Amino acid sequence: MPRPPRLVVETREVDRVDDLISFTSADQPLAWLRRGDGIVGIGRAVASDQDFKYGESIAALGATGAVWDEASVAAYVADELGLDTFFAEVRPEELARRLGREMDEHRTVSLSRTYAPHEYVVHLSPADRERFAGIEREVTQELSAYLLEHARAERLALVATPVIELRTDPRYGKFFEHKPASAKVKITRKRGQIHVEIEDFVSPTIIERLAQQSGVLKPQIEDWRAMVDVVLVDTAYDGEVFNIALSDVPERKDDLVLGRYELPAPVGPTTVAVKIVDMLGEEVLVSATI
Repeated sequence: MPRPPRLVVETREVDRVDDLISFTSADQPLAWLRRGDGIVGIGRAVASDQDFKYGESIAALGATGAVWDEASVAAYVADELGLDTFFAEVRPEELARRLGREMDEHRTVSLSRTYAPHEYVVHLSPADRERFAGIEREVTQELSAYLLEHARAERLALVATPVIELRTDPRYGKFFEHKPASAKVKITRKRGQIHVEIEDFVSPTIIERLAQQSGVLKPQIEDWRAMVDVVLVDTAYDGEVFNIALSDVPERKDDLVLGRYELPAPVGPTTVAVKIVDMLGEEVLVSATI
């Protein structure tokens, strides 16, 4: 059974509201969360969050079809909000809606079910983490309950009850720098068969976590398969929906994935996709047209 990827959310603390603009871009339009008027970010339509109740002025601006750009964001912050009324803190209800969206966006289609992530890591700035001091357990439980209900409403299957972990880097008081996992996969076709061989897999996040637990000792992982939880193969990948033709899910905790697979090849050229899910739920997708 596949384990969908973990979600990683980051927040940042700034001294001046103006500094928030430097964190926005067309690629990452959701720059901050504000109490009162929801999400504001470059590249995003004004008042576009359907679940949020906006004030009259911002709702009227949204009705015109306006889109936030750097100039309009700067003007809105300075002229409409004022520095004294702007709040950059993260609230549980905003996190819940964002987690729900990520659950929807990271679905994994199986033969008979649609799975959704059940493990989430929320990276908070030290100031945001401190605001949850004393109530962190209650907050994560509420977020878990929200996601469970959201999954039921959307008819999404979960392999376990949603788990949300709030985290800051304990050594430096900053975020964990997320370095994506990578894999080297050889995909070939011979005599009507598709051959898949995973030659290597590296998860910097797993190595970082082991390093924290090991102290001064550098962790040694002799077999890359020890970092992998599930391997899935789609022999006719269309670039959008991943249809599982083969799943390698070890039955026992100490078992490892095989790493080498042979499947019947469809007629004509096809795109083969291999999805590798590590022990923390992060996915790596490798594909090749053969």
